[in-house]
Amino acid sequence: IKHGNNLKLNLNVKTDKITFVSVQKFVAALLNSLNIKNDVSSLVLTGYANADFTLKTDLKRFESSGFFKLSECSVSHKTIPLKMNNVTADLDFSNNALNIKNTGANINGSQISAAGKIDSKSYADISVQSENINLTPLYKAFVPDEVKRAYLLKNGFLNVDVIVKGKLSEIQPDLNIILSDFLLGISGTPAKLSLAKAQLKMNPKDVEIVPFALFLNSSKIDIKGYVKDYLNKPDVKVTAAGSLNAVELKN
Repeated sequence: IKHGNNLKLNLNVKTDKITFVSVQKFVAALLNSLNIKNDVSSLVLTGYANADFTLKTDLKRFESSGFFKLSECSVSHKTIPLKMNNVTADLDFSNNALNIKNTGANINGSQISAAGKIDSKSYADISVQSENINLTPLYKAFVPDEVKRAYLLKNGFLNVDVIVKGKLSEIQPDLNIILSDFLLGISGTPAKLSLAKAQLKMNPKDVEIVPFALFLNSSKIDIKGYVKDYLNKPDVKVTAAGSLNAVELKN
């Protein structure tokens, strides 16, 4: 990888079959050696990855060959109702292009998928979509214990729709994120944060926070905002208006 005024990438990857279990053991050993508390051993993993590809690009041209695949993969937890199955990825680098095929996962019954292509002229057209992903089991499984002790996520669902188009040097994202039915408790207090729906939209030029209501117990806070021309001369405005009932926050 070279980076100066121009980014250049020259990558050659070739592996035998790498199982998720072997990666899990490596990550657990690394975190334990650094005395970092973790719950990696509570995950139950299946599946493997294998790869044999070359990739060379200066963001103007794209030269590649080979493949990368994830097969028969799943992730579950010994004590938390988390289950990710049908985890697959089929990245075809042949003929100086990247084709993303059969790539996605099912997370507790909700599907997330990716598809698209980068051609030989480094033009990308890629989409990522998810449907109503339940955040609670993911929070319990992957968020550090210190955070979980301070904040208890009781409910929340996420929908994501991402489209990326354009030259790699001038990517133009189109993003739509919706958080719904969100409820978060704060340990040691009666305080609860909740919202029915919050939406963030992003296009190649602007970001919009669609107006929504955030509740701290029964106190309502109206939030809205935007970032105009975020790549060149960002103009940021976010407003929150409302009042808090201090009585509700007392133990």
